[in-house]
Amino acid sequence: MASVLSYENLVHAVAGAVGSVTAMTVFFPLDTARLRLQVDEKRKSKTTHMVLLEIIKEEGLLAPYRGWFPVISSLCCSNFVYFYTFNSLKAIWVKGQHSTTGKDLVVGFVAGVVNVLLTTPLWVVNTRLKLQGAKFRNEDIVPTNYRGIFDAFHQIVRDEGLLSLWNGTFPSLLLVFNPAIHFMFYEGLKRQLLKKRKKLSSLDVFIIGAVAKAVATIVTYPMQTVQSILRIVRDEGLLSLWNGTFPSLLLVFNPAIHFMFYEGLKRQLLKKRKKLSSLDVFIIGAVAKAIATIVTYPMQTVQSILRFGRHRLNPENRTLGSLRNILYLLHQRIRRFGIMGLYKGLEAKLLQTVLTAALMFLVYEKLTAATFTVMGLKNAHKH
Repeated sequence: MASVLSYENLVHAVAGAVGSVTAMTVFFPLDTARLRLQVDEKRKSKTTHMVLLEIIKEEGLLAPYRGWFPVISSLCCSNFVYFYTFNSLKAIWVKGQHSTTGKDLVVGFVAGVVNVLLTTPLWVVNTRLKLQGAKFRNEDIVPTNYRGIFDAFHQIVRDEGLLSLWNGTFPSLLLVFNPAIHFMFYEGLKRQLLKKRKKLSSLDVFIIGAVAKAVATIVTYPMQTVQSILRIVRDEGLLSLWNGTFPSLLLVFNPAIHFMFYEGLKRQLLKKRKKLSSLDVFIIGAVAKAIATIVTYPMQTVQSILRFGRHRLNPENRTLGSLRNILYLLHQRIRRFGIMGLYKGLEAKLLQTVLTAALMFLVYEKLTAATFTVMGLKNAHKH
């Protein structure tokens, strides 16, 4: 119990939350473009910069930052839970010993599942608020009118039932592979760099984080799209708030794969050097995330569709988030757009996730190191 409720774990959790909020704020417009490409199937613009220019022209200069606050709030809570769980489980399992790639993947996966189950309602509300007021080409999308986070929670529970807050959970669980892959590559690359040098520079950490995130994002992107749409369909009763929960749970593989690769790469680098530079950390983080994203992307596409939930669905498929609906969405997507339809918006997703992950890990590593130094503590977690 002492290893779980430790000051060190709290430091890692707070640093992870601060790093994620900082990084997401900087690259938020890229996520806006990605979400529009996933949800609005009839949009003609295909590239990230064209979609952003189109959004600014039609909806205003600040439109790319629509829904920033609910996203940042959800992200802060989500990353706090993930980093705290990840480091707590690692402390219990590793117990002062050097970790391995396999352990990093398992710990990342479990941490992802815990995170998905606890924070899915925040992301359901976040998806709706972010898309509210957007100009869609798809006439099947039903508009919403929420006055804020709490009003959105109230309307969703009142109109669709409490469980609809868990829409897209199944694809989300699949996507836990994204952070798992991300962290696996990040830690692995960092270990490799630390074998060659005593300390990692800020650039090293940034590059490692970006590479790790890029890998994780490419792998898991498709499932995010499906998850976003199914999460917000009205008139489904209590269970509709959990639409998309099944895909969300599947997506826990994303963070698991991410952390597995991150830790693995970091360990490899640390065999060659005593400390990783910022560039090492950045590269490791980017590679790990890229792998995790590519692996789980199709499920992310499904996840996005389920989370948004404003499409008029076939009356015969009223139970959102079920395996049947996930397969149906995947089939329809492939039938209409081909296999690459599952990877629609991947360009924006890779840019946003890779750069965000790289910057997040850079802030995270520097903040934790500074905190431990100021408090005169030693990081008990070995790589």
